[in-house]
Amino acid sequence: MRELLAERADLMLWLDLPRRTVMRQVITRTVRRRLQREVLWNRNMEPPLHTILFDPDHVVRWAWRTDGRNEERMATVLVDVPSLPIVRLRSREEIEAVLEVLGRLPSDRLS
Repeated sequence: MRELLAERADLMLWLDLPRRTVMRQVITRTVRRRLQREVLWNRNMEPPLHTILFDPDHVVRWAWRTDGRNEERMATVLVDVPSLPIVRLRSREEIEAVLEVLGRLPSDRLS
């Protein structure tokens, strides 16, 4: 699937935030959703917080385990689709700057 998307893309934006940022966001969002009993897609809810201790697929543990895999994925994309420009964004400031530029483009240029 990723290969098909990369072949059809004009540009790839790689959100490569520091692990501490990613984990802070995941943990904050998970705790908030659980405490507020926020209903997610398909009427799902975050599991009880203690499940992080024994569920290897808990979203917080999954985020920790999979952080860093995108570096390998981007290397593969560079080999498979060498003509695809990849913009690596490493901070909120860089993301906001790109969004600001994209927000100034005419909508027909974004499709």
